[in-house]
Amino acid sequence: PAAAAAADGKEQGAAAPEATRGIAQPPSPQMEWQPSKLHTEVINFAQRVTLEAAAGHEEAMGIIEALRAMVQRKWSRATVEMFGSRSTGLYLPSSDVDVTVMGTKCEPKDVSAALTYLHDELEKEPWVQRLQLILSARIPVIKLVSQGGIPVDVSIASSPQHTGLLAREQIRSYLARAPQLRPLVLVFKSLLRQLGLNDPYTGGMSSYCLVVLLFHFWHDCNVFYADKCDTSDCGHLMWNFLVSFAEKFEKEHAFVVDPTHLPSVDAKGVSVEPENIMQSCYQIARVCAAFRLAHSMLAPGPSTWPGWAESAEPPLLERVFAQFGAPPECPSQASQTDGALSGGRRDASSGPAPPAPVEHASCGSD
Repeated sequence: PAAAAAADGKEQGAAAPEATRGIAQPPSPQMEWQPSKLHTEVINFAQRVTLEAAAGHEEAMGIIEALRAMVQRKWSRATVEMFGSRSTGLYLPSSDVDVTVMGTKCEPKDVSAALTYLHDELEKEPWVQRLQLILSARIPVIKLVSQGGIPVDVSIASSPQHTGLLAREQIRSYLARAPQLRPLVLVFKSLLRQLGLNDPYTGGMSSYCLVVLLFHFWHDCNVFYADKCDTSDCGHLMWNFLVSFAEKFEKEHAFVVDPTHLPSVDAKGVSVEPENIMQSCYQIARVCAAFRLAHSMLAPGPSTWPGWAESAEPPLLERVFAQFGAPPECPSQASQTDGALSGGRRDASSGPAPPAPVEHASCGSD
C-alpha cells in the first residue's frame, strides 16, 4: 500500500514504487534552483488561507481554554487535548475544532454519563450558540457551534491510546521532516472541499488520509528519484502527485495503511491486520477524475519546464479552481456539525445514529 511505512534511505536493489514510476523530471539539479510558477502560487495560496483562518483560530484557542476550565471543575486532573487539523496547523477557515477529554478515569460504560454532565454544563455557557449530545454514535460526542460560528466536537477518551492523538503526533512528525507539505495540503483540502469530496461520511477522502499519501509520495520521490525530482518545489510535487494518485487508485482497490496501526502480532501470536484509512472513500473514482483533470490543466510539455517555471500566463491554481466551479451543496457537511444541531440530545432511544465513516476518530472531513 502507498502509505505503508517505508524505511529511511534507499534500500539496496529496491525498485521504485509504482506510484512514482515515470515521474516527470524538472530541470537538472545542476541548474540554479528557481521555484516554479506553480510553487509560488501554492505558497501564496497557503498564506492567504492562513490569514483568513487566523481570527477563527484565535477564537478556537479561547474555546479550548473555556472547555479546560469547565472540565477541571469536575475532574481536577483531567486535560483537554486538541487533535485534527487545528492541532497540526493544517486547518482551513471552516475547519472544526476536535477535542477529547483525557484523564477522567471513565470506564467505557461511564462515558455517556460524563458527556451528559458536560452537555448540561455547556448549556449554561454564553459562548455556546447551538449544542447537541449524540450518545448513539460509534464514538459518543457533543457537537456544538460557538457564537462566532466555530464548530466543535467534544469526546471523552476512555483509554490513554486515543487514535486522534496518535494521528496528531504522526502528522506533526511528517511536517517536521517535510514542511513543504503544509501548503500542498491546504491546496488539496480546499480543492476536495470545493468538489464535495472531503467528507468520509459521504465517500470522500479524509484530510488524514491525504496527508499520509502526500508524505509517502514525497518520501518515495526522495528515495528513488533524489537525482531527478525536485521535492522542495511544491509545484513539481503537486503536478506529479496528481497523476500518480490517479494512476494508482484507478487500477487497484483503495487501500491505505494507517501508519499508527501497522500490521502486528498480538500477545497470543495472532496477526493483527492494518487499518485502511481509505476504506470509506467510495467516491474514489470522482477523486481520480478530478485529479486527472487538474493535472491536464497544469501540465507543461516535456521541453517546456523552464517556461512552466517562468510563465507570465494567468494563474494556474486559479484556473483549476475555476474549472470545478462553486462548491456544490453538500448536506452531509451540515449534518455532521451544523445542520445536525437542533439544540437537543440524541440518545439510543431517539432513533438511529448519524452514519459514521469506517475511519477512526483522527480521520476528520476537513
